[in-house]
Amino acid sequence: MLLAEHGASLDPVKSLSRVGVLSYAAAHGHWGDFEPLLQRRAHPDAESLEGDPIIIYVAKLERWDTLNLLLDYKANMDVEDREGKRVLAYTLTSLLMLWPTLGERERFEIAGVVSRLLRMGAKVGEKELEALVWTSCSEEMWHGVLNTEVTVEDLLTLLNGPSLAEELGLLCILEE
Repeated sequence: MLLAEHGASLDPVKSLSRVGVLSYAAAHGHWGDFEPLLQRRAHPDAESLEGDPIIIYVAKLERWDTLNLLLDYKANMDVEDREGKRVLAYTLTSLLMLWPTLGERERFEIAGVVSRLLRMGAKVGEKELEALVWTSCSEEMWHGVLNTEVTVEDLLTLLNGPSLAEELGLLCILEE
C-alpha cells in the first residue's frame, strides 16, 4: 500500500510490465491489501512474479476470498497459464483434493466459487473437463455445488448436452 500511497503506477500496462502491485502483495501474503489496491484501480489481470496470471496464482494458493474479489473487479477468469489451465480447472481440482479434509463451511466456500465461475460462463476446455471427470462421481461434493444455485441441467448444458455427460459417466450424480 505504501507504493500506491506515493503514486506508484497501479496499472501494469502504464508501467510497461504485466507485473503490478497486486503481484507484490500476493508474493508477500498481503491479502488484505488487494481490495484497497483494486479500489485504487490496480489491474486485476496482472501477472504474478512467477509469470502466472494473478487470478490463477490466487487459485493455486486456494485464496477463495481473494479470487472472488478479483472476479468482482472483472479479472479475466478464462486466462490460461503455461499449462493451458484456467482458474476453473484449478478450482475443480481443489474441490476434489480438499473435499475429504474440509468442514462444511470450507466445502461450501469452494463449491460457491465453482458455482460462480460456471454461472459467469467460464470456458470449459480439456483441462476443465479432465478436472470435472475426476470430481464427477462424488455425489456429496456435487450436492454442495448444486446447493449454490447451479442445477444438474446447467452442468449438462455446460458439457454440451446429456450425451457427452453420459459418455463421460457424469450422470452418476443423478442415479441416486
